[in-house]
Amino acid sequence: MKKTVFLGLLAMVLAFGFIGCDEEDNNYNVTFNLDGGNIGGNTSPVQIPVESGGTITNLPNPQKANYTFGGWFTGTNGAGNEFTSTTLVNSNITVFAKWTNGSGDDENKLSGTYSKSGTSEGTSYKVSITFSGNAYNVTHVWGNEIIPPFSGTYSLDDNIITFSEPSDGGAFIETATLSNDRNSFAVSGIGGNCEYLNGTYTK
Repeated sequence: MKKTVFLGLLAMVLAFGFIGCDEEDNNYNVTFNLDGGNIGGNTSPVQIPVESGGTITNLPNPQKANYTFGGWFTGTNGAGNEFTSTTLVNSNITVFAKWTNGSGDDENKLSGTYSKSGTSEGTSYKVSITFSGNAYNVTHVWGNEIIPPFSGTYSLDDNIITFSEPSDGGAFIETATLSNDRNSFAVSGIGGNCEYLNGTYTK
């Protein structure tokens, strides 16, 4: 009789033990790789435990200077599947932050004003180029003279800005190289009276 009771208790202990192990195994971790970003200054990956089949309602929202956060993905640079607040978690997984240069509105468009100033042949000048959508507008001050503004369109491909011929038909910048942080672009190769246009334009 005692042996039977002991075996019965042992069976119950083992059963509860196995149940406990199953519950632990059904808890998974989602690791959020910030990929150069930070949350409150902390750049370490964020790990959140989730029950099997569960979701994470409030996803981490990192920041990165001069970049816009574009969500979480199973691969780097937006590759793979997007991980959202409705994604079911059924295993341990690492997801990566997607970052977009600049405003994030459109990687192939610029916004804001870039300027360059200096002195040429003893005369001070300032050239400002404002981008909006796929158009650019130029204001140009030479000494005390304000040159009538002109405009045109542009394209951006792999950090190379290509300007269309300006509306007044005059010679101007044809191409420029945009910096990776999109806060400046460099112009070179212009000669003659327009040589002063070479250099770096900053936002």
